[in-house]
Amino acid sequence: MTEPTPKRKNVSWRVGELQEHEKINRWIDEQSNIQLSLASLVLHMIDRFGYRNITDHDIQKILYQEPLLNGMQSLPLSQLPAINAIPDPQPAVMTAEKIATAATTPLQESNTPEEEKDEDDPDDPLLQQINPKSF
Repeated sequence: MTEPTPKRKNVSWRVGELQEHEKINRWIDEQSNIQLSLASLVLHMIDRFGYRNITDHDIQKILYQEPLLNGMQSLPLSQLPAINAIPDPQPAVMTAEKIATAATTPLQESNTPEEEKDEDDPDDPLLQQINPKSF
């Protein structure tokens, strides 16, 4: 019978020996609480891949292909639109003035150029493939 692994209280990490130690140090410097930041990363990986070795080939393949599949390629986080487009907080309740304006302003329908096309265009190749007797 194998002995259970003892619970760790500390883990040491020799950042200076890593190939991209400058990037790693810069990221570490930006964290307000490195213990919580690392724990958050580890818990995210556990949620995604379980208790497997993160350096396993199939996991590395997924991690390196995801940005390409999502169309982000190698953009820095600061260049992603979602990061810079955090909306201003909006009030949860409309003021009486806004409610009155909304009630008196009729809704206008807007047609996109695609909607403005005649839907029953006889020259449409898709419509030509439909047999009207099948309805």
